[in-house]
Amino acid sequence: MNFHFLTVWLASSICTLNADWSSDSSSEETMEEHDRTTPTPTETFFALFRVKQKPGETPEDVMKIVENVGHKLDIKHPRQDIVRAYRCVVPYDLVPKPIIVQMPNFTRLNAWAHSYREKYLYKEPWDLMVGIPGDPWCLKRETQNWAETRKYNKVWLKGLDVLYRKKENSTIYRVLDFDHLHRLHNKTIEHNIEITENPLGDTEESSEESSSAAPTDPIIVLYNVRQNVSERKTDVIGIVEAIGHKIDIQNPLQDIIKAYRIRIPIALNPKPIVVHMTNFARMNAWSETYLKKNLFHEPWELIAGLPADPWSLKFEAEHWAEKKKYKQVWVKNRKVLYHKKDNSTVYRVKDFDHLHHLHNKSIERRIEITEKSQQ
Repeated sequence: MNFHFLTVWLASSICTLNADWSSDSSSEETMEEHDRTTPTPTETFFALFRVKQKPGETPEDVMKIVENVGHKLDIKHPRQDIVRAYRCVVPYDLVPKPIIVQMPNFTRLNAWAHSYREKYLYKEPWDLMVGIPGDPWCLKRETQNWAETRKYNKVWLKGLDVLYRKKENSTIYRVLDFDHLHRLHNKTIEHNIEITENPLGDTEESSEESSSAAPTDPIIVLYNVRQNVSERKTDVIGIVEAIGHKIDIQNPLQDIIKAYRIRIPIALNPKPIVVHMTNFARMNAWSETYLKKNLFHEPWELIAGLPADPWSLKFEAEHWAEKKKYKQVWVKNRKVLYHKKDNSTVYRVKDFDHLHHLHNKSIERRIEITEKSQQ
């Protein structure tokens, strides 16, 4: 599991760290005003990975680690920027555990991220990565581990929300994000921070099927699969078929609508393989079988769903838009939007799969999604 979280989170962080928040000409004040229109719980967080964790480490020790990183980034008063910092108990399989740091606002978050990028500190034994995972499938998996230790009844997805209940037909609760899940591990405050979900007859079957109405399609992504220079489309299908057999799928090709190397994230090599499945049931079958067989020692990783972080998608869309000489890309209400000229039609980039196909000039106009509301 280590590879997936570091790869996907690293790809996300590279996106955020290299993105120009001010769009080349905007002032810091304009940036802050833009950011306030798109608040989400995780946007003022960054994570420190691969920071050695000593036995008996205290909260003050963690603060000192973050403070020292701040000084290395030439931040004058690091502690003034830290709302809180802690070792996150999730992801379950990642050691040492990441340090999660909350900043007071976007300006200070960007100051740390910008300095890390400008100083080119990627060769340090630690990594600074902006944000915390927003992918619901990863969150669901980690929530299942937590629920098993509590002997809770069930964890499932409804749309993009991770839900759980403690007993059959009992109250349904929602896990907001990885920060929320970290705090839920603390039994003394668990009841104080539970988020009740409005019950709408949620059963495991109906809620899983309802995911089809959400922006996420039944997709699995294969990471770290070796990519040959002369690789053909048929080779990719063969790779997926072989992996299907390895996880004991009887007829893998019957589950696959299409499979291809996605050209994004630009910083990630080898490029991931995106596999469109026939339905959510088959996607879950591949994902659950992979987990049960405990194949984490394999050089490749199988993950259900595309990355859901809008800032990663924004960065990738900016690179595409620059090549097209389009005017602007921005985020509003967690949607990635763009327009080609000043005051022209506003379009939306749905997800990484959609952006991959937008790179194809011959079909771009046919797959554009017009956004009804303007900026």
